[in-house]
Amino acid sequence: MVTRPQPLLAPQAVSMAVLRDKYLQAGEATAEDLFARVAKALARVEQPDHRALW
Repeated sequence: MVTRPQPLLAPQAVSMAVLRDKYLQAGEATAEDLFARVAKALARVEQPDHRALW
């Protein structure tokens, strides 16, 4: 798991609403869930022996 620096500002309500309405899929609740889904999708196009690296 990659650790990310903490944001300088707390997420605003409108930012979270946009994230939920436009980007999160069923079962996702946070930006980290979105990042994990995108990372897995990108890793799927890698050769199987390279997927663990990403």
